[in-house]
Amino acid sequence: MRRNGKRASRLHGHHLVRRVENKSHVPIVSGRNIRSPTHMINREPARTVSSEKRNETNDSLCQIQFCDRPRRESNGLCHMHDARVRRFGTHELTTNFSLAPLERFIRNIRFSETCWLWVGARSSTGYGLLGVSRKLVGAHRFSYMTWNGKLEPGRMIHHECHVRACVNPSHLKQVTSKENRVT
Repeated sequence: MRRNGKRASRLHGHHLVRRVENKSHVPIVSGRNIRSPTHMINREPARTVSSEKRNETNDSLCQIQFCDRPRRESNGLCHMHDARVRRFGTHELTTNFSLAPLERFIRNIRFSETCWLWVGARSSTGYGLLGVSRKLVGAHRFSYMTWNGKLEPGRMIHHECHVRACVNPSHLKQVTSKENRVT
């Protein structure tokens, strides 16, 4: 499909797609056309360039080796690496899934004078969420069961401080549904 003698490009889903004569829609990925899974086999090997040489030739790229994203003015890192450094303290990709649930729980708490505020994933209603044994568990429920013991059947957790993000076990108590509505 040509318009004014040029190939037409359009957005298709979240990929930029170019219509090429006698071919179906071809996604454009980093300036290369991906036609089939075998496109990687016939490609010439990637060139590795030392980070010093790469940064000498192009100062507008991220400082992390092999990252070709544009860098920010503030610290020389791209948006992704900057976010990792701010969140995890390192640009390395870290996964917390190898840690025990209690370790992940402790890492997602910010301790204040009164409440232990959950800074990890939250539900739409504001309660903390923690993955335990491939299931999502309320962080406040995990906290209560870890420090105070099991929940009795038909009971729920009530926050005495009325802060949904709080996971301080001394602020949590077991109540019935009726008691929870009243308080």
